[in-house]
Amino acid sequence: MSDKKLNILLICVNAMSSGFLVEKMKKAAKERGLDVNIEAVAGWGFKEKDFSKLDLVMLSPQVRHYKKDVDNVASKFNVPVANIDFQTYGLVDGNRCLDIALKTLGVQ
Repeated sequence: MSDKKLNILLICVNAMSSGFLVEKMKKAAKERGLDVNIEAVAGWGFKEKDFSKLDLVMLSPQVRHYKKDVDNVASKFNVPVANIDFQTYGLVDGNRCLDIALKTLGVQ
């Protein structure tokens, strides 16, 4: 993996419960020695974000129906979009969610 900081945006319904997942992902990344910036945003708030600074967008299960709209924006900046499965999200499994992110980015 490069020394570049990874910037991940997590889109969810209201950015409250996902805040817990973001913190768990940050903890998992720190334990692995990874430099990441992870931010959660509620719903259509993703339209206010600068996608040119993102490496990955992740969708909580509750907003997976946004994927086409998010893909339309993200594709302009070659930013992949990944869905978080119900189990990973429900268990607030930061390690597994980070695994999904890294796999999507082709970083192992």
